[in-house]
Amino acid sequence: VKSAAPLVALMTTTTTAALVWQNRRNIDIASVWRLILSAVIGVPIGVYFLSVVPEAIVTMGLGIILILFGLFFLLQPLLLNRKGGSPLPEKDYLPGNAWAYIFGLLAGVLGGTFTVGGPPVILYGTLRGWSPAQFRAGVQSSYLPISILTLISHGASGLWTVPILQTYLFLIPIGLIATTIGNRLSSRLPARQFRVLVYGLLIV
Repeated sequence: VKSAAPLVALMTTTTTAALVWQNRRNIDIASVWRLILSAVIGVPIGVYFLSVVPEAIVTMGLGIILILFGLFFLLQPLLLNRKGGSPLPEKDYLPGNAWAYIFGLLAGVLGGTFTVGGPPVILYGTLRGWSPAQFRAGVQSSYLPISILTLISHGASGLWTVPILQTYLFLIPIGLIATTIGNRLSSRLPARQFRVLVYGLLIV
């Protein structure tokens, strides 16, 4: 885990930066700055957990978190539908801005520990009823600072090694190609099929 986490942080920072650049026109800092602010507090806490908690517990925790998030997003159409199955319009289930600090802190802790800070941000945007364009730009623009801070924290904690950096350099072109393919698939596949594909793979 202590080798995988910094490698994933390096890759996610690179690919997220590419996605933010591609969707820069839709970024609304006003909707995400609270997430970013609280994540700044959470990332060092997560990195500390990674350095002191036994690896078996970290791995088990990561598995449980990914399965729970995957199940929620797969079942989201059922959980957030009206009786009779008619879909809800874009609805804000988290009125007010205080929830942003809670989800941002959780994203920071999970990002620092497991390098999976994205799901809490995605969950927040879902429950706030963000539009598709606002959702994509908001998730990516808030996750990029989390990724960068996680990256810096890993380096400061001595988690970077020569083999990790060599593997990262090898993976950069593959990651960028995959990011471009994924970005196009997300706009071309029907939302339901894309959701099943992504979160089904996440659970597996």
